[in-house]
Amino acid sequence: MKQYSLTEIKKFGFLRVAGAIPELRVADIDFNLKQYLSIIELAKKTQIDFLIFPDLSLTGITCEDLFLQDILLEKSAASIKILQKALEQTELTLLFTIPQKIHHQLCKVLYILSGDHQQSFILPVLPNSSLKHFYQFGENTLSNLGFKEELNEKSTFYFKQKPGRKSFHFAIYQSLEDFQINSTQKSIPCELNIILSEKPEISPHNFYLEKHISTLADLSQSCFLYMSPPFGESTTDYVYAGRSYIFEKETILAKSTLFESDLMIADIDLEILNQNNYFNADQYHASSIVVESPLLSEQIKQQNNNNSNYDFEFYREFLPSPFLPDDLNLHPAFFESVLNLAAHALAKRLQHINDSRVILGLSGGSDSTLAILIAIRAEKILGKNNRQILCVSMPGFGTTKRTYDNTKNLANICGANYLEIKIHDAIAQHFLDIEQDSENQDITYENAQARERTQILMDLANQRGGIVLGTGDLSESALGFATYGGDHLSMYHINAGIPKTLLRHLIKYEAERYQKKTEHLAKEFSVTLFDIL
Repeated sequence: MKQYSLTEIKKFGFLRVAGAIPELRVADIDFNLKQYLSIIELAKKTQIDFLIFPDLSLTGITCEDLFLQDILLEKSAASIKILQKALEQTELTLLFTIPQKIHHQLCKVLYILSGDHQQSFILPVLPNSSLKHFYQFGENTLSNLGFKEELNEKSTFYFKQKPGRKSFHFAIYQSLEDFQINSTQKSIPCELNIILSEKPEISPHNFYLEKHISTLADLSQSCFLYMSPPFGESTTDYVYAGRSYIFEKETILAKSTLFESDLMIADIDLEILNQNNYFNADQYHASSIVVESPLLSEQIKQQNNNNSNYDFEFYREFLPSPFLPDDLNLHPAFFESVLNLAAHALAKRLQHINDSRVILGLSGGSDSTLAILIAIRAEKILGKNNRQILCVSMPGFGTTKRTYDNTKNLANICGANYLEIKIHDAIAQHFLDIEQDSENQDITYENAQARERTQILMDLANQRGGIVLGTGDLSESALGFATYGGDHLSMYHINAGIPKTLLRHLIKYEAERYQKKTEHLAKEFSVTLFDIL
């Protein structure tokens, strides 16, 4: 199996994002800047693309009257050059906010920094913001005074990555309520939504916060990076813990450790998130603020390529069985639901064509076994018996005694019609016609048998009526693992939405269900199903 470096993995549409939760001292810029720089160094080592700090975490959100001190504002502004220097010759982009006085107004300014770019935007001061006491709400807002840099409810960013990497849209919100109110105002759906919250720890609220974020991320089909103020913030009434999350749709990818300095990292899949954006993104870039990813010198690029580590840590989990419920107790009801849906779909199709006859090639493998199990259920729904099912066994050069016997047993025990047509002579003649060496077991050797079987099934359908039931599954379709003009053809592909990993679970479920029945034939049927597995 081929191994990929992190650089190659990122070309497949993954973006490494991180939320930094620094230790914080209120209004101590020197200390807080050291925490920023320390986390940036760690971010470099872990090859993070996009690093986000909590709202006003360079100063603290609980500075109150200290926000009016010029020395606090000057030191905050001076930190920008130091942070940008720390980003030189890296692919890291940094996002953070600081307080700044603009046109005699105390504002919250969003900075997006990389080694060779710097952009700043004025965030609207919300009525529940920490700066609310120092901001004049009403007609004389900065946007009305001609400041174009002030973001509004329609503002989105377009993060333009270098060639070969996936670009994406993101948006900034100052609370979950802000997202719920303004997300529909955006000019284009965003793959990444960043929530810079000022929420403190509130015990009952936090029990539901994780579920709330998961629901919003799922509904918007996006990635959510939720940041709350780090521990170290201080007020008489509230405690802050740095509660933060990264969600990709409903799935949590990372969460912070409360009351500790932390760096939560996740590899988000922009390909999946991009699929939910039905717009042509190129048409909408003009309505978004463009953010350029850092451009590295050729020398640095070469160093990065030489240091590609194939044993890197991937910051997300992949479920071994993504099509199964996590809770084992839910499996029986889930399997019954899948089989029932498939059976009713087939029954409705047969009802529409006014012909309940089904023809399928039965090989003794798992795909055709599931197809006959669904066909049995469909005939029962229609009030018909299993004689409406014609099981065709077409033994060829690779057929084993075990699969041959299982094919016969399945058809006979369930009471279906059974027809056996050996294809050895037909294939041998075909090989003579096309001058194919029968000892050369190449792709021609394999595909010729699949096409011969499909021809037989189609001709039987014409001759006897009914439809050919396809047996290929979702995994085979996704991988192109089928013979073109062969087993990829049918009148109705009943397994087309069922992946291989789920398919075996469904057969096992049916085997166990038949095993519990008292009839002797049901138990025999169960034994055959278990043998196929």
